[in-house]
Amino acid sequence: MQKKYLALSVAVVTLLSASCATLFTGTSQDIKFTSEPEGAEIHVDGINMGTTPATVKVKKPGMLKDRKVTLKLEGYEDKTFVLQTEFQLVSVLNLANFVFWGIDVLTGSVMKYDKEEHNVVMESSNDQVKLQDLPRDAEGNYLLTQADGDLTVVDEESGHMFHWKR
Repeated sequence: MQKKYLALSVAVVTLLSASCATLFTGTSQDIKFTSEPEGAEIHVDGINMGTTPATVKVKKPGMLKDRKVTLKLEGYEDKTFVLQTEFQLVSVLNLANFVFWGIDVLTGSVMKYDKEEHNVVMESSNDQVKLQDLPRDAEGNYLLTQADGDLTVVDEESGHMFHWKR
């Protein structure tokens, strides 16, 4: 008899500690990140989550906190943006119960990300040149004369990128 009450108690506590939006939509959301060119590192709140193209499971913004995404690719400027959110309609079911509503707010389930896919066009940094545009000496060797700092050379034919640090 005690085992039945214990099982019933565990079930009731479990149901009371999870609210509607948390149960129906979860506390994270899959977001697809792509970049042009591919191969950019995906950082969510400073944590490396993979390389484009990739689908990343991103925690919903608990306590209504924004999530900042930065894409990084050598030879290109970093691209940073905030994942925009919108109200999760299923959360309305909790308006009669402030405890459940509070759980949804704390876990972030009261919100959802408005876009499930982000395609970012990376912009080359000022120190990038095309291999085909570089001057050559009499023997056919490339001359790297126009950069004072770091230099990235892109071979458009092969798709390779070379980076020199000075």
